[in-house]
Amino acid sequence: MQRNLLGVFALGLLVLGALLALGYASPNGTSSFAGGALKIGLVLGAFWLALPQIDRFLARTPAWLLISTFIGLVLIVLRPLSALLIVPLLFGLWFLSVKWFGKWK
Repeated sequence: MQRNLLGVFALGLLVLGALLALGYASPNGTSSFAGGALKIGLVLGAFWLALPQIDRFLARTPAWLLISTFIGLVLIVLRPLSALLIVPLLFGLWFLSVKWFGKWK
């Protein structure tokens, strides 16, 4: 992932949202777009700040554990009531994987 490009998008959305919110670009009906641009810009800025830690985490975590977590989250989205079973299983899997396989890399 390119961190510089992510930072440019975050900054661009923040500037665009601020300009629209203050009424410099177009005063008619852009308040919802301005709010969305500001929120997305803030989230992208947070990802920009956290990107080195996210990359390190993904490099150290075993692929099978990430895949099983992704499958579990997809199942929860499809059937929300299954979260009562899947969430404890995922917590157990993450806890026991460290216990069984030791510290990751």
